Amino acid sequence: MKDKIQAISIKIDNLIERNAQLSSEIQNLKSENQKFQLLLDEKDSKMEELNLLIVELKKQNTSDQGFDVENYKNKLNGLMKEIDECIAILNN
Repeated sequence: MKDKIQAISIKIDNLIERNAQLSSEIQNLKSENQKFQLLLDEKDSKMEELNLLIVELKKQNTSDQGFDVENYKNKLNGLMKEIDECIAILNN
């Protein structure tokens, strides 16, 4: 009977030690998880900033293209007038 009680006592001590190890591991994992969560939040924030920048650049690019098209239309119209004037001079 004494041997059985001693065996149970050893098993209880082993379980208590294992519980302490697992509790420590859980705390480490929680801490690591928190660090990863902060890193994920930072990356999400950076991604949102980059997405906003992409939208802004697309808007800017569209407006730049519109300006360039208008500018080129004006230049082309000016060149066409010069050509018409040259043709008129040649016909005289």
